[in-house]
Amino acid sequence: MSDTADKPKGQIAVDRLQWGSLNDWIQLVRLPTAFTLLSNCLAAAIVAGTLWWPLTALLPAIFASLLAYWAGMILNDVVDLEEDRIHRPDRPLVREKISPVLAGHVARAFLLLGPFIVLTVVTLHPVEQIWRLAAFMSSAILSCCVYFYNSPMKLTPLGPVLMGACRGMNILAIGCTLLAVQVAAPTGSDTETQLSSAEATLSAEPAAGDEQTLPSTAPAEIESPVAAGEALTSDTVQLPSALIGYAAAIAIYIIGVTTYARHEEKESSPTILSFGLTLQVGGLVLLGALPIMLKDSESFRTLDPTRGYPLLIGLISMTIINRSMAGIRHPVSRKVQLGVKHSLLSLILLDAAVVLMWSGPWYSGVLIALLLLALFSSIKVRST
Repeated sequence: MSDTADKPKGQIAVDRLQWGSLNDWIQLVRLPTAFTLLSNCLAAAIVAGTLWWPLTALLPAIFASLLAYWAGMILNDVVDLEEDRIHRPDRPLVREKISPVLAGHVARAFLLLGPFIVLTVVTLHPVEQIWRLAAFMSSAILSCCVYFYNSPMKLTPLGPVLMGACRGMNILAIGCTLLAVQVAAPTGSDTETQLSSAEATLSAEPAAGDEQTLPSTAPAEIESPVAAGEALTSDTVQLPSALIGYAAAIAIYIIGVTTYARHEEKESSPTILSFGLTLQVGGLVLLGALPIMLKDSESFRTLDPTRGYPLLIGLISMTIINRSMAGIRHPVSRKVQLGVKHSLLSLILLDAAVVLMWSGPWYSGVLIALLLLALFSSIKVRST
């Protein structure tokens, strides 16, 4: 009898280290939901006040976030393999298209690679040490949250909290990385030039009849790329309050979505669904209150932060609540999954509303394009 005949069927793909096709990996990482992560990253850069510049920091930071996100998706299927054999028999690991052991190794490599990419970015740019540490630690904490969510903790009440923490830390990681690059201290040559100019001014004789004034010898301050007039100091990491509020709002919203989707593969409890929807609404309310956290509203464009923006968030929220209520009234698997899918894809619309208020329609239009890509890809690839 052959060796493979003596082994359980589930181990054959492991021994052969099945890599699968590109389409199998697209199915495994649930490609449509990756566009919601991209919209979070782009919106985080806008809220942090850095726009989408420099690209040498933005693009690697987004790639690091994608690696963490895809690692979470892969580990989710590895951990839920036995459950998927019953409820999701079409998943790539269940069909043995990709080896579960190989998938787990790839996911863990992604989690290690993400913080390394962020560290490389802040090392290649002139970044102060404390900001370099903040950017690296935020990315490392993100990887830890992803790893611990896909562990036995997933089945505990901490599971949804860890999932929300993943989204929130992703936003903070993007913000910290871009702010670290843009809040760099002046170079030595710039400082020497400024001091020489100040000394020359001091040595000059004042003109007759003019009042003698003492110019400051301090180097000119570098304009910090923060939103709405908030200041950053070079010796401490002080994130814009709007960035923290945005991260908290998305985190609470995702905690609610995860709670709502807790038993999406079978008939759910209306009580759990209602609690999840309540958390989502809490996140939406906090998101609509972002302008309150700012000292100055002059930086807003196109959308009035006190009227138009809350109204737009409210309209998007109504569609989310309506779809989720359908699952609460009839808590069967199909309706609950539709509610989860709608809530996830609506993240892009919510981010587009935030960007529209901060930076105008051109930037917001990029996020709307992400929604179209997500909808198109969801035709063939499941997002839940």
